[in-house]
Amino acid sequence: MSDNILILGNGFDIAMGRKTSYEDFLMFSDYIYICLNYPIRYPEYDSEEVERVNLNKLERGDISEIETDLKRKVSDFSSTQEYESLIFETLKEFNFDELLQIFSTDLIKMLKEYQVVCKQQTAIGISPDYLEEFNIIFNKFLFDLKKNKYSLNQFSDKATSIKRSKRFDFFDIDLIEGVINSKIDSSRNLKWLGEINNNIFIKFMKDYREELGANWSSIESIISDIAEAVYDLKENIEENLELFNIYKEYLPNQALVKFKERFRHKKNFVAYKFVVKCIYQETVTNSNQLTNMAVVEKTNESFINALEELTNYLEFYLTYLDRLDFDKNKISKKESVLDVIPEIQKSKVINFNYTDTALKLFNIPLMSTHFIHGKIDFNRINNGINTMVFGIEDKEDDIEAINLDLIPYQKYYQRTIKETGNDFEIFFKSSNIKNIIVFGHSVNPLDKEIFRKCFELAEYNRVPYQFIFVYHNEQSKRSIVKNLAIILGKNKIIELTGKNKIKFVKSDNLDKMKKNLY
Repeated sequence: MSDNILILGNGFDIAMGRKTSYEDFLMFSDYIYICLNYPIRYPEYDSEEVERVNLNKLERGDISEIETDLKRKVSDFSSTQEYESLIFETLKEFNFDELLQIFSTDLIKMLKEYQVVCKQQTAIGISPDYLEEFNIIFNKFLFDLKKNKYSLNQFSDKATSIKRSKRFDFFDIDLIEGVINSKIDSSRNLKWLGEINNNIFIKFMKDYREELGANWSSIESIISDIAEAVYDLKENIEENLELFNIYKEYLPNQALVKFKERFRHKKNFVAYKFVVKCIYQETVTNSNQLTNMAVVEKTNESFINALEELTNYLEFYLTYLDRLDFDKNKISKKESVLDVIPEIQKSKVINFNYTDTALKLFNIPLMSTHFIHGKIDFNRINNGINTMVFGIEDKEDDIEAINLDLIPYQKYYQRTIKETGNDFEIFFKSSNIKNIIVFGHSVNPLDKEIFRKCFELAEYNRVPYQFIFVYHNEQSKRSIVKNLAIILGKNKIIELTGKNKIKFVKSDNLDKMKKNLY
């Protein structure tokens, strides 16, 4: 019988070398966008939507053509000077994944600029030469790069470091097709995957990235900001009546001025701006036939549906990553403080992740693991429930204060309807449990109910116990302490640290972990 319970967050998967961060997921969606929108042929207009050109396919043929064209554009443009030649000779050996690592940010900017130019030309009656327009924009980027030698040297360093690194391909179109084709539910196919960047939440994060700042990719915070903005607008609909009426009269600029006056003080101002824009679009779509309340409710319903679809896309990405890491690349565990835990394979695991990383790398069986937020199961049958819990915290402890509009976004509600259960409580009933090790989790108040329960159960059983919080750096340690104070209260955390019931160990300090284990 093991003495240990491991509480694992996403930082555990990342520490093991896996690309499971939200930023990695969004980068994956960027790559999908580039593959679909890169102009490798003269596109034809969609007969139903004049402004939108046909997309490429997510297939090996199109990917190979994009790879060839990228290499050709770069190598043809500049080979006149020796330092340039060295760079672009190196690029010829790059695969598609490595090219995307270098060019993805610039390519997305170029593609969006290209689409704007083509639409502008179409609007004034000019039939654009699509490939020529893109070549002009691409050559401008290369010219700017060539003109600035410092940038070129940075570019060279980046290219060289990528080539020298022993990393595995992140974007494997053949494997993507394999995961999709193994799916029983034919509705989630390559066409479905190609729609990933149309998800409302993903569009918001990418379109407002600069305004959102450093936390632009914090999906759960984004969901929380949007849900609260929708709720506030609905609850105060009479106060916002003038704003809605301006939008109904198709005066968005005037509405924006009014909007800024009213909501600029809000912490989640950017989310308010986006939600109001969505409400306006919903109003136009329904030709002003709906009441203001009905429009807000319909907009909220769109966000709830988008959250479920976002969860499905995340499930696909993690399934793909499992195939990539464990089946193709056969990764092994990275060194960490977990290596000094005796018989770690006998530990019990409370897993906040959706993946089997603890099983694959530490041989901890599934029967000893509780996936408290559900588990990926992309191959489930048609209409099967996606058990992944993905949402926001319930900020109200008072049952009477529960907000019905926010419930679909909240984790406790999702854990209930997706039946993820409370099996983890059984782990604390063993009299052998002494070490409760939290690895890769920031102890975010999003999960406050679970952490409160863990402390309550550990204390109730009255056996010698300790919580060991593993942190990455001093900043993450401060964040854990702050979150513990929010969840337990300042006095409680002071009491528990004074009794050595709470300890902190840096993730690379194996000696300290060994000394602290009971």
